[in-house]
Amino acid sequence: MTLLQAENISVRFGGFIAVDKVSLRVEAGERVGLIGPNGAGKSTVFAALSGFEPVGGGKVTFNGEDVSGIGPATRARKGLGRTFQIPREFAHLTVRENLLASAPDQAGESLIHLFLSPGNVQRQERRLKQKADEILSFLNLSVVANELALRLSGGQKKLLELGRVLMIDPRLILLDEPFAGVNPVLIDEISLRICDLSKRGVAVLIVEHNLNALSKLVGRLYAMDRGRILSQGTPKEVLENKIVREAYMGGVV
Repeated sequence: MTLLQAENISVRFGGFIAVDKVSLRVEAGERVGLIGPNGAGKSTVFAALSGFEPVGGGKVTFNGEDVSGIGPATRARKGLGRTFQIPREFAHLTVRENLLASAPDQAGESLIHLFLSPGNVQRQERRLKQKADEILSFLNLSVVANELALRLSGGQKKLLELGRVLMIDPRLILLDEPFAGVNPVLIDEISLRICDLSKRGVAVLIVEHNLNALSKLVGRLYAMDRGRILSQGTPKEVLENKIVREAYMGGVV
C-alpha cells in the first residue's frame, strides 16, 4: 500500500524554483532514502511533504488523503511526523519531559478538563508516562531519562528527536540527516531502531549524506539535483548511475 505519494510537486521562492515537479512514493513500512548534493532541494521536499512549505503545483497524498492544503500540526496528527537536521530539543527540560511535552491533545492543557474531569486527566498522564518510558527503553535512553536534554551527546539528541516523533504514533517519519554529527556506534544504534520501526509497520523517508550507512539501511533511493529527481531504484542502481555520480560528487561516489 502506498502510504505517502508526491505527484509533480513544485515549490517556488519568488522566481527561484527550489523543487521542480518532483514525484516520489513511500509504501507502508518501507525504508526509502533521498540523496543529492547541497542545494539539491531535499530539505524543501521534506518541508513540502510535512506541510511547512506550501506546494505551488502538484499534490501530496498521505494514507489515501490529499493533504496538500493541510498544515504540519494536522499532518502530524494524521501520522506524518518529521525530525530536523539540527535537533530542536527543549534544552532545559529532562529527556522524559521532552517526550511528555510532545504528546498531542493532552487533556491537562485544558482548564475545563482540569476542573471537570481531573480523574481523566490523571489517567491520561499515567498512560503518557508509561508510553514515554517505553519509548525511552526502546531508544536505550532510560539511563539519561532524568538528565537535562542540553547535556546529551549529538547522537543522543538525534535519538531524542526520534523519540518525540514516536509520541504521536506516526505511520511515517521523515528523517532529516539522522547520522549527521553522530559517532559510528550511535549510527549503528539509530539504524537498528529505524529497522525495528519498519518491522512494526512504520515507514521512513530519510535524507542523509552518509551514503555508506544509508545504502545499508534502505531498499530504495531517490537522487535529486537542482530541484529535480535524477534517478530512483535500489541503492546500487542509483549510486552507479552516471548522471547521479556526476551531479553528486563529480563522478566519484
